[in-house]
Amino acid sequence: MPDQRFRFYVHDRDLVRVAEVGPTFGATVTLDFDAPEGWVLTLPPESDAAAALTTTARLVVEDGRQEAVFSGPVRALGERSRGGVRTVLASGIDDTGLLAERLALPTPGLMHQTSTGKAETVAREKVRRNLGDLAGGRLVDRLVVAADLGRGVAETIASRYQAVREEVADALLRSTLGARVIVRGRTLRFEVYAPADHSDPTQPGAVVFAQEYGTLGDYEYRVEAPRTNAQYGAGQGEGAARTIRYREDATSIARWNARIEGFRDARDTDDPAVIDARLARDLAEQGERTSFDVDLIEGDRLRFGEDYGLGDLVAVQLGERTIVERIRRVTITVAEGRTTVKPAIGAPLEESIFDLLDARARETARRVAHLERSP
Repeated sequence: MPDQRFRFYVHDRDLVRVAEVGPTFGATVTLDFDAPEGWVLTLPPESDAAAALTTTARLVVEDGRQEAVFSGPVRALGERSRGGVRTVLASGIDDTGLLAERLALPTPGLMHQTSTGKAETVAREKVRRNLGDLAGGRLVDRLVVAADLGRGVAETIASRYQAVREEVADALLRSTLGARVIVRGRTLRFEVYAPADHSDPTQPGAVVFAQEYGTLGDYEYRVEAPRTNAQYGAGQGEGAARTIRYREDATSIARWNARIEGFRDARDTDDPAVIDARLARDLAEQGERTSFDVDLIEGDRLRFGEDYGLGDLVAVQLGERTIVERIRRVTITVAEGRTTVKPAIGAPLEESIFDLLDARARETARRVAHLERSP
């Protein structure tokens, strides 16, 4: 059996634990602060867990406190044979990925499904109306929504067939709150959470990755200019009659001595508050970015789930510069009886200016898709 830091279980469709995975198996589980990820499992066909893995089963990973750190449903099952040795293969998504599988439908008789309030309130409402207790026949079985603590800045999200995950992410972006769906007891619980700040080296509980501590290997990073720091938006209407709104990031313009203009076609609304909220999120999403290829090393000094969590702010010493970044990704791997944990910060380093241009093209495609959903 691999070390007991994390234990892997199979749950049935009613979220009842039916088997522990082991003693021999391989696994890769990825948690991501920004987007749902998933899991891959390999195990012997004669094991109890293999028998329990069905199309309605779910993988749950618990830490030493017997608290779930990851859960997600099966999305693929198979088997392979190599040299006469058979192996069961299973994979699936993070339960947070359920939000990406459901659309935010317009309110009947209206153009949009509009939610206004603090960021957490808006995110909860999107989930309740499309997966939860207000979703009618679209309710996800056993899904509950955690209590609203009213955190974050004011947001207005007007949805028309966007993925709920996209709308929840937009609602929480400026408030730097996280969201997840995870197994808690016999329920699937949607939670909004505030990541911790461990970045101040002078404070107890600080998390500092540095080569001198043995927690940082090779690294490369690059600070990139914003894709947009002056954003225009056009609402409903034709030609000169369209509602035009504008927002800018004056700090970014001064820092880069560059005014980088962008445009959002918001012809699905004439509400200035909705357009302004979208422009604010555009500036946050497309602002200055630091990209990394950094080898963070876990060990007894710093451990995921004990010293830091997904989304937490940490300090990283890169040469003479100490940066503060968020733990964006954590990968848990089990292989040959050994469990390894690999944290990652920031956005992956793109190799060239052509990759940056390709990223802009992908963003344009996303916005075109958004426009195509407009009437």
